[in-house]
Amino acid sequence: MLQTWLKEDRFYNVQLQTNLFGGISVFCSWGSIDSKQGSCKIIYCDNEQDVDNALQVIKKRRKARGYRLTE
Repeated sequence: MLQTWLKEDRFYNVQLQTNLFGGISVFCSWGSIDSKQGSCKIIYCDNEQDVDNALQVIKKRRKARGYRLTE
């Protein structure tokens, strides 16, 4: 699953990945569209409930900062 939020010349991507320990990792990356600079973080989750909670926090924060979800 890949979700992308955009705001003017900025992006924020979220991707789910399984990890070696049987859990799910939420991989987030962000930066400027015009630049190669950016950053990333990984949120390690033990179960689907933790993943849902992490995604809800991300969605709420992106919406509050003016990003729009793209398809």
